[in-house]
Amino acid sequence: MITLASSIELLREAYSTSGPFVLSIQATEVETELIPGPPESSEATLAVVLVNTENRAPRFMSKRYVATVEENSPSLTSVTWEGPEIPKVFDDDQGKNGSFELFLDGDGGAFSVQPGRGMNELNFAILVKDPLQLDYETSD
Repeated sequence: MITLASSIELLREAYSTSGPFVLSIQATEVETELIPGPPESSEATLAVVLVNTENRAPRFMSKRYVATVEENSPSLTSVTWEGPEIPKVFDDDQGKNGSFELFLDGDGGAFSVQPGRGMNELNFAILVKDPLQLDYETSD
């Protein structure tokens, strides 16, 4: 049985700055009358990595992005980002909890976000998907 000498919160703080916990485990024979002499033993090393089970929401590097694209741009044209903001998403969760998807809403299918899936950190681009929707003269 392994017990914790510190709270899980303190262990998480320690892990974030010092890496995994490395433990030595020793197994020693129990003395019996049938086997004379000192008991035999063996040792192993165990690395314990604390996995964050909290599932926090991904976050964008900026709360607001501004981009431009020319009218009648062909399909797969990338928008031009204005300002110093970097189009990036972060998710600090470990393992599967660190994966996320990006979606666009309200564009009527004119644009796509690439790549659409990420893990922990992702720079993304917005590309023209339907050039017909960028024709000012024919759009409503």
